[in-house]
Amino acid sequence: MKERAQNGRKHTRVIFKTKAIVESGTASLEGQVRNLSLNGMLVGLTKVKTMEIGDDVVVSMMIEGKSALMTIRLRGTIIRVQENTLAVVFDPRLMEVDSLLLLKTVILSNGGDRQKVEKEFKEILTERKKN
Repeated sequence: MKERAQNGRKHTRVIFKTKAIVESGTASLEGQVRNLSLNGMLVGLTKVKTMEIGDDVVVSMMIEGKSALMTIRLRGTIIRVQENTLAVVFDPRLMEVDSLLLLKTVILSNGGDRQKVEKEFKEILTERKKN
């Protein structure tokens, strides 16, 4: 069994606030990322009535760099819906390596332990190769 963090999560999770757009089918909701890991995210929204657990989504996350605004597009599935939040688990098989690399950089820049995050990243790449 793989080692889990004290909070029961396998991947390093950091608090990170940025604009996000969550799309599923014809529904599109704007919100704010609350926390983030290589495996998923929690997004705060004003309404989530149009999306449900099990919906496949694309999350566009806006990252402000030193000289430009970048967008990371992450694919995943809704695993929890609460009154004003969605929890999304990413599907690394459907994400571009560039997006994964940028996601790793964001996590490291926001307090993630370098050794642990690098190990998690390698595990995700290994999993991608299996599928």
